[in-house]
Amino acid sequence: ESDNCLIPAFYCNRTYKISYGMYFHNDDEFARLQKNEIKQYEIGIQLDNANIGNVQGDDVTQTGYGNEWDDSETSENRVDGQTMSLNPIDWYFHNSSGYLNIESALPANNLVVKPFPNSNDISWDCQTDVPTHITSSVQRNKVLGDVIGDSASYTTGHETEQSYLRKTSTYGILSANPSLLNINDENDESFQSWFTTKTSSNIGKIANVDRLICFGDFIGAQSTINTIESTNDQEENYKVVYGIYLHHHLSDSAYSSTDSSTLYTVAILNPLIGGNAVYAARNILFLEIEDAPLGSNERKANYQPIINTIDLKVYPVPANENISLLSNDDLSNYLYEIKDISGRLILKGKFTHEIDLLGIESGIYFIQLIKDNSASFQTKFTVIKK
Repeated sequence: ESDNCLIPAFYCNRTYKISYGMYFHNDDEFARLQKNEIKQYEIGIQLDNANIGNVQGDDVTQTGYGNEWDDSETSENRVDGQTMSLNPIDWYFHNSSGYLNIESALPANNLVVKPFPNSNDISWDCQTDVPTHITSSVQRNKVLGDVIGDSASYTTGHETEQSYLRKTSTYGILSANPSLLNINDENDESFQSWFTTKTSSNIGKIANVDRLICFGDFIGAQSTINTIESTNDQEENYKVVYGIYLHHHLSDSAYSSTDSSTLYTVAILNPLIGGNAVYAARNILFLEIEDAPLGSNERKANYQPIINTIDLKVYPVPANENISLLSNDDLSNYLYEIKDISGRLILKGKFTHEIDLLGIESGIYFIQLIKDNSASFQTKFTVIKK
């Protein structure tokens, strides 16, 4: 959900069995929706008098952004609502097999979407490509300048939490795109000074923990976490969740009931208040929660502990280029999903006894085997690239 956000970038998300896959309200300028999967919804993307730009897709190369809708159990519009301008959005999409193709924005409300089918197929990869669509000093200063200048305004009652999330997000954007620190603009010095300060702060240390986990340096990640002295609840939640996660991995032990209880306490928080560690806690517990708006304690949870009902082994340990799955059961009708620690979907497909991990970075991943929309097996495995 995005409400008056200048740069809502939705990349590589998967929504499943909720009313709206994505919801936009008011002015969400520079919005970019890329490589998202929306499955079993009432309305795929709902625009509530919203501005998400005049174009979704690259109108120069005529390339769509690779979004997918899986609406095999519904016939509702994939894009619906009303734009602020009352003009339809130019929507490019790859359409190789008719408008019911899952990569098509159709069926959609033709007052909202002006479709451009048969566009070029996107080559952007969730696992390896770094998203950014800030390309000028004007965009950079407009989108990030209020954070750098500490002049941003936030929802009354949650200013501290939302300010911290904006700073974390801004640091991540600048880390991934260091060219934004030097655009030959009068504000470059302010951006560089802010970035240097944040690099030595807890925001920079937490980003470094994420990087070390990505590269398989779990001892280094744990050592870095131990240097963090929490200054707010979001940082404390991060230390708690990733502390449990790293201990579990390094000791090769099962999560205790105390661990599960602690993780659950974080998992049921609203991420806008509890921080990004909320998503990690949910993923570790395989807990799906539909968050209510800020100020409400309502949650729609789908939490069914997965019992390993089949005998399956994953090897080699650690993995490198592929993993092999060995079982005495017939798994020919199963699907698999591989997710990272944050819950981001990395790979999915029909079960095979060997899965290619080409393009997957070092780190810890979770694999689920799924049949009839229910997961019957889950386990973790480690990838270390040589």
